[in-house]
Amino acid sequence: MERVKINSRLYERIYRELEDYGRAGFNHCPGIRLYPHYKDYISGKIMDLGSGTGGTVEFLRSRGFEAYGLDWIKPRSAFCKKADITRKSKLGRYNIATSFDVIEHLNNNQVKGLLLNMTACGTQIFTIANNTSVVTLKNGTEIDLHINRKPFKVWRGIIMDYFDIVSEIKVRDYQMLYICKKKGSTKEYNEFMASYLRKHGYQVEKING
Repeated sequence: MERVKINSRLYERIYRELEDYGRAGFNHCPGIRLYPHYKDYISGKIMDLGSGTGGTVEFLRSRGFEAYGLDWIKPRSAFCKKADITRKSKLGRYNIATSFDVIEHLNNNQVKGLLLNMTACGTQIFTIANNTSVVTLKNGTEIDLHINRKPFKVWRGIIMDYFDIVSEIKVRDYQMLYICKKKGSTKEYNEFMASYLRKHGYQVEKING
């Protein structure tokens, strides 16, 4: 398998040459496929980081959410812009940051930049896939795009440096969905949920922070 430089130029080529890569029409859009698992945690303005062709953004907008996207490829959606999601971005006006099957495509420094950007939002929803992802370009070159694979216990430690984890969902043996809150806000969130449940007739003794 050939080692190539992973950059925006490569991904432009992949999206151009592989018609099914990341496309919702081929069920290759995890942000859509996993929606039932995270839909109860989203509200307000949403920024999808690593939005690809904009499938998740368009899907969320069709569900009534104000969603936008950033990716380092040329935008395929009117609601997405080209930007390096691993460099400092002003995301404070967004309530939620999402990023589906993106982290494993980044090196360690890029992961830090992405997670740091996401801390500006109150809620973070993202997946990590620890499998290989080999694509074959038209010239026969094979590339494994998942350059950053770690045991999930290691990923969990990294995530907890940035966020409070609200929920961890095992999607597949090699894929996890994380729903997080801004560090230190979990207690307030749990108190809100307890109040909400009591209001709707549930008996809640205590929710631990």
